[in-house]
Amino acid sequence: MKINVVRRYMDRKDDRGRMVGIVNSEVWKEVNYVETRAGATRGGHYHKDSHELVFILRGAVDVELQSIGDEADTASVTLTSGEGIRVDPYVLHTMRYKTDTVHISLLDRPFDPDDPDLHVLATK
Repeated sequence: MKINVVRRYMDRKDDRGRMVGIVNSEVWKEVNYVETRAGATRGGHYHKDSHELVFILRGAVDVELQSIGDEADTASVTLTSGEGIRVDPYVLHTMRYKTDTVHISLLDRPFDPDDPDLHVLATK
């Protein structure tokens, strides 16, 4: 499985402070700011229609990926501050937080409580 790691495209500092460019492509329709405690787990689901980008602002998280329909197609990556990952449809993603972490999550499809596009694998 190919891991779609996202790196900042720009990092500028001057006497006013710092500006970090996270993404300058695609069309994102929902942006969420997320705080998670060390030891917590998020995800454990996949989307059929939505693309998601998770970008770590502060902290560290282990990400596990599995292609739906091919249990052998897996990958994992540890993300730290300034790194992110793009998750395509039909990729199960689970995030295990190593430290207290702050990240943003971008989606190309707004969350709809009547059609949430959150799917889990059936247990045997």
